[in-house]
Amino acid sequence: MAEISVEYADPYTNVTQGESRQVSVAYAEDQRLVDERVNKQVLKEVALTRTSEMKREAVVLADRGDAAGAAALVRKGAFELEKAAEQCDKDKEMLEEAKACAAISADITANDGLTKFQRKRVVNEAYTQTIQQSFVPEAKQEAK
Repeated sequence: MAEISVEYADPYTNVTQGESRQVSVAYAEDQRLVDERVNKQVLKEVALTRTSEMKREAVVLADRGDAAGAAALVRKGAFELEKAAEQCDKDKEMLEEAKACAAISADITANDGLTKFQRKRVVNEAYTQTIQQSFVPEAKQEAK
């Protein structure tokens, strides 16, 4: 038995929410079994949301004049999306977003920051992804 605690910022209110639950934990040495039980939709939404948060932070860094830091952060988001896409059967949406992040990173480097248009586009994309979350139904409990 383990207790899981989760805290998150509600995207609508920007208020920190939290919840704790007792859960049963089982370990498996068979990687194939573990891979089969990964909720790929949840993994995808988490990866896309984390990337959006990185984009927002990159805008802050670029606004402060740290173009190199902003470009590196967006590049990191692209890399994380590519890794997650592999776990999600090479999800096309995630791979496209990874390419878009790589392009944003290159633009930041080329322009030594974000132009007004680029800044507006990146802020809008990050906001839209964070606010417009997909509904993921709870995983079905297995009968024991």
